[in-house]
Amino acid sequence: MKRQYQIVLVILVAIFVYSSLFKLLMQIYEGKTLTFLDAVFWTVSTLTTLGEGFSYLQYRQPPLQILSIFVQFSGIAIIYGIATLIVIPYLKENILLKLPEKAPKKLRDHIVICGYSEIVESFIDILIKFRIPFLIIEDRPEIARKVYDRGYPTLFGDLEAEVTLENANARVAKLIIANSTDEKNANIALIARSFGKKIIVITEDLTKAKFFKYAGASEVVSPKNLLGATMGRETSNYILKSIFGVVEFFKDIKIASFKVEAKSKIVGKSIEEAGIRETGCIVVGIKKKDELKLNPSPDEIIEENSTIITIGETKNLEEFERLIHERCDIDRIWRCR
Repeated sequence: MKRQYQIVLVILVAIFVYSSLFKLLMQIYEGKTLTFLDAVFWTVSTLTTLGEGFSYLQYRQPPLQILSIFVQFSGIAIIYGIATLIVIPYLKENILLKLPEKAPKKLRDHIVICGYSEIVESFIDILIKFRIPFLIIEDRPEIARKVYDRGYPTLFGDLEAEVTLENANARVAKLIIANSTDEKNANIALIARSFGKKIIVITEDLTKAKFFKYAGASEVVSPKNLLGATMGRETSNYILKSIFGVVEFFKDIKIASFKVEAKSKIVGKSIEEAGIRETGCIVVGIKKKDELKLNPSPDEIIEENSTIITIGETKNLEEFERLIHERCDIDRIWRCR
């Protein structure tokens, strides 16, 4: 809305300046005394390229002709600006590319993800791979548009409004994930707890776990600890139970970490070049030395002694184990309960 006001202000200023100049130049070069209303009439007619008005407003002197040309070009620029900055965005937002604000009535037993971020990208890959229905709710229009254009089921709405969760069919969902700011996550949990559904809150600060659980969260997890915890069996069991144990249809999915030895043929290759996806596994993390990267890009280079964290069914993990020529330690594979 601020942009529209700015454009209107520019147009009004332009009309005032051009009208004043036209009135002054007509007095100097044509000897005609015009009212300011006459000058405004000429300016608006010329800006909109409709002509120069009545005969008494016409002229032959070069300064006035130059002014007329300049005003006409200004009119074209103003029309172009209105079209590109107001009309086209309005059509895209409200008519041509309007974002969905309500989920299909038949959508149920799905996962509602409140707030998109790179953190949930790997989780979305898993849902797509195993054909688990999900819906992303986003309150930032530019992010909602980006996610929607990628083909993900998306709903645009206020994350802290009960009607938004209602429109997302949250009452018949399998699970609700709050993945926004801490304040919004708390409000989402407060609203969703009346639905009687499992609610997982993703936060950077686990010291606030009690606060979120008081608000209604079933589990609270930190993305920094989520995949790093798979390095140790004791902690990983808790994480797996927290994240996947609440969803019954994850019972056949396993998560495993594999250390890439120097002799492995995938050392020096990117994740995409290594052909990991062909094994049916999804890479959700990679640890190099002391650095853990969540949801690494396909261009990420695999180094010796890297630890790759993958998710897949048993046959997929075995295929991945054969790919890197490392004996699969069964103690490092845990079934999601």
